[in-house]
Amino acid sequence: MSLIKQKNNKEFDIKRVGITYLIKLENEAPLNENMIEETGNIHKRITLYNGIEKAKRSGNSIKAQHRRAIADLIGKDETQCNSTENPCGECLACALHGFAMVHGNNSMHSSMVSFSDAVSVETADDCITGLTETMLKSPIQSADVSPQPFSYERVKAGTHLVGTAYLTLTGRKTDWEFVFEDEKQIIDAFWYGLRSVLTNQTYQQTVMTARHDARFTPELLIVSEVRKLPADIMVSPDLTITDAQKAKDDLKAKANMLKSLLKQGDGNVIDIIEGSEILKYLSNKGHVTNKNVKSTCKVKNKKKESSEKSKEEAEAVGESGE
Repeated sequence: MSLIKQKNNKEFDIKRVGITYLIKLENEAPLNENMIEETGNIHKRITLYNGIEKAKRSGNSIKAQHRRAIADLIGKDETQCNSTENPCGECLACALHGFAMVHGNNSMHSSMVSFSDAVSVETADDCITGLTETMLKSPIQSADVSPQPFSYERVKAGTHLVGTAYLTLTGRKTDWEFVFEDEKQIIDAFWYGLRSVLTNQTYQQTVMTARHDARFTPELLIVSEVRKLPADIMVSPDLTITDAQKAKDDLKAKANMLKSLLKQGDGNVIDIIEGSEILKYLSNKGHVTNKNVKSTCKVKNKKKESSEKSKEEAEAVGESGE
C-alpha cells in the first residue's frame, strides 16, 4: 500500500469532507462556557441580525473536545501534547489540529479540521434556564497552571443545536509533512473525534474532556464528500429558524437541491442521514486501526540558521584579521 503524503494534494481521493448536523440535548447541562474575569457573557449567546438571541457553544470549544477525544484514543494527555503550549508534532491529534513552534522550531502546521459555533434552534429565552454556575478548570493538566474560574449557563433538555464541521485535506499552509498509512487513517480519526462531538459518549470521560455528562442525540446529518475541485456543496443552516422540525426540513431541502446540481462522474456526493440511521452510520465510521503517523519538518530552525550564519561570519572576520 502506497503512502499518502499531505504535501501532494493530488494523491488524496477525497479532498474535503463537510458535515452539517442537528443534535438534541437529552439532559439539562451547562454547555456554553467563558472565563469570568475576561469575557463576561459575550461568548455564551449570539444575537442575529433580526434581533433573535440564541444560545451557542463556541466552535473553539467543540474543536478542543474533538482534539482531546483523539488524544485520549492514542493515550496522550495535555501534559504530553498540547496544541498551543507543548505540541509533540508527531501524533494524530497534531496531524489533524495543527500546531506552531514544535520544540522551539519556527515551523508550523495548520489545522485540517474546523468547526462552526453550535447554535441553538430554540431562542435563548426558551432554552436557557436562567441558572448559572462557576467551575474551576485548568487549561492544561500541569502543576504550574492554577485552575481558572469559568461561568456556565444551564441549557434545557430538549434543546436542539445546529452546526458544521470540515475536514480539509488540501490547500493548507504547512512546514510539516505528515505521512499517513493511507487516506482512510486520517479520515477515520476525524470521524472518531466527531462521534464524540455529536454524542459525547465515545471516549473516556476525564476532567478535561467531559462536557459535564451532557448527552446528545444526533437527529440529522448531511455529509458532503468532495473529490473534484473546485466544489462548494456544504449545506449551511438558517439560524433564524426557531422550530426544530422546520430547521430539519430546511436543511434537507437545501441538501436535495445541491444533490440535483451535482455533475455525473465527478465523484462529489451528498448523503442525508436521519433518525436511528445516524448511530448506525457513525458506528461504521472512525475505526482507527493505526494510531501512529510519520512526520518530518521540512524547514530548518530560522533562529539556528541565523546564529550559525553569524558564527561563520565572525570566524571569517577573525581569519582575515590574522
